Amino acid sequence: MDEIKGGVLSLILFLVFVHALYFLMKRFDMTWWAWMALFWFLVTIIIAKVTPVLVIPLFFKYSPVTEGLRSRIMALAAKCGMKIINVYKIDFSKKTRKLNAAVVGLGNTRRVILADNLINEFTSEEVEGVLAHEFGHHELRHIQKTIVFGIITTFLSFYILYVASSQVASFFGVEGVSDITIFPSFMLILFVMSFLILPAQNGFSRALERSADLFALRTTGDKETFISLMRKLADKNLADPDPPKIIKFLFYSHPPISERIDMARKFNGST
Repeated sequence: MDEIKGGVLSLILFLVFVHALYFLMKRFDMTWWAWMALFWFLVTIIIAKVTPVLVIPLFFKYSPVTEGLRSRIMALAAKCGMKIINVYKIDFSKKTRKLNAAVVGLGNTRRVILADNLINEFTSEEVEGVLAHEFGHHELRHIQKTIVFGIITTFLSFYILYVASSQVASFFGVEGVSDITIFPSFMLILFVMSFLILPAQNGFSRALERSADLFALRTTGDKETFISLMRKLADKNLADPDPPKIIKFLFYSHPPISERIDMARKFNGST
């Protein structure tokens, strides 16, 4: 059922993408790429806003956490300058042994969600360590930085598509770029662009994750708990603690667990 639900959501987004692309192509000969990039970026913002209230409930059931844990997390959020509406747990254990926690939503939909198996297998201090990292992303303005990075890469991708589109149309002998028969070529170009951008995107993400780790260590002042939770995450999520450098460069959005533990061991309270 999850596969069906995910497939339906993906199909809806795909149809929105296709119709928007050809609507703009037919109306803005020279600037459709910029309008499309702006539109698609706004779509991602809307998705981030509605995900907690519309998407996550399709796959998981929300339930309240204990008042003691909720109070600790709300106090930690206030300490980190975060405003959240509530703390929930989701029935992650019905589908996976993985451990996860996140801050999701924007504005009045922002909330903390914790996997039930994370609550069951982590100490309260370890849960706070995980969330201190997540709160660090917000306190250090990583969300804004990620948005700016996303704007740049989105506009770049659609501009490259615009530059290549006339040549693709000429190669296949169609009258214009809005001919649907060359749509597969457009998708191929966007796929290649996303692959080429991926190492830079992941490198940028790893830098943000490292600074969020440091924020968590400074906030909690407990590097032993940080090391413990990292080991548990690696074990339960089947993460490779020390992948080959080329794999890390291409595909890792987070520093490998071995690097994160090594950084915690060297942490002296300020750096």
